Amino acid sequence: MVIAQYLTTVFIIIHGTWAAKEPWPMPEGDFFQQVEKQCKKDEKVISFHWTGTLSSNARRSAAQSLVKLIESYPPKTKFVVAGHSHGGNVGVIASQLLGQKKDRKHHIHTLINLATPVDADYYMPDMSVIRYVFNFFSFSDRVQSVFGFFQYEYPPHDRIANIRISLNGLGTSHSEAHDPIIGKWLPHLERLLLDNDPEHPSFSNFNFKQEGIIHFVDNRPPIFAFDTEREFLREIEKFIEHNRIVAAIIRSKEEKIEKIIDYEKQWAMIENHYHHDHPDLLQIGQAIR
Repeated sequence: MVIAQYLTTVFIIIHGTWAAKEPWPMPEGDFFQQVEKQCKKDEKVISFHWTGTLSSNARRSAAQSLVKLIESYPPKTKFVVAGHSHGGNVGVIASQLLGQKKDRKHHIHTLINLATPVDADYYMPDMSVIRYVFNFFSFSDRVQSVFGFFQYEYPPHDRIANIRISLNGLGTSHSEAHDPIIGKWLPHLERLLLDNDPEHPSFSNFNFKQEGIIHFVDNRPPIFAFDTEREFLREIEKFIEHNRIVAAIIRSKEEKIEKIIDYEKQWAMIENHYHHDHPDLLQIGQAIR
């Protein structure tokens, strides 16, 4: 994908499901303000609003609106799209829609997904439209996988980085993925990861093929490291997911047993009530049973 020299940069922040009224992605929100503070004078930050409804149709409709927003700018605009949770999938679908256009003039330079549920079958970024994808996730986030229906990581790709994140020494929860400490560094992300910034030497170890982790800390620059625990944590996640499925099956069976017991109790009451006065109805009921 060849991209001409950019005229300006636009950061687009997208909230996730059920977050249409949350303040963090809005101009008065702490996350938005941290992103804006780090931007240059000729760079712009936009909060993209959608319904936040939990449905694929809602996400697709939002993506269509996002494409219209992108196309309202000159083609040489550099777009950096940061989406939290399913807001990241709104950005993914937008890339798919742009990829379907034969006369496409607009691209997304960077897609930053923050705790976005990953489904490579339906929500795979169109890399003919996107230059880089940085997928921030944490196995401590019990919401992102949506009970095992989604994954944490994309399949390997030369320009997609699955980066585990921590915040003040701990794995992030779902909402902590849009913490202002993280937002503060998003405008610098490409420089940190790709430009070998001498002020942040740990990031010189980054490459798209090596699994990495970024440690975000309050009042200090982030640190990048090789993620040596990734495979171990994957196995733990598989174990947790397996137990979650088993627990769901057990609960389902327990509910069925409780219904049977309740049915037996009701039938005992009926038998007791009709035993003497209506023996014919009792015989019919026993036959049906």
